[in-house]
Amino acid sequence: MEMDNKLLTAMVERWRKETHTFHLLEGEMTITLKDVAMLTKLPIDGDAIIESSQKPLNGWGQFIS
Repeated sequence: MEMDNKLLTAMVERWRKETHTFHLLEGEMTITLKDVAMLTKLPIDGDAIIESSQKPLNGWGQFIS
């Protein structure tokens, strides 16, 4: 999938960090967990992966696999 830099720039310009929404001509739009799951094809059900934030970055690959 190729990245569309013009589209990405347009969406960044319309993002409002105060409300965590995009402001479009049709109104406000937000991204949901279901949207992310559909785009990344990652499951959103089941147990969460929780680990200390102190874990070294090179250790995460082994932990997840």
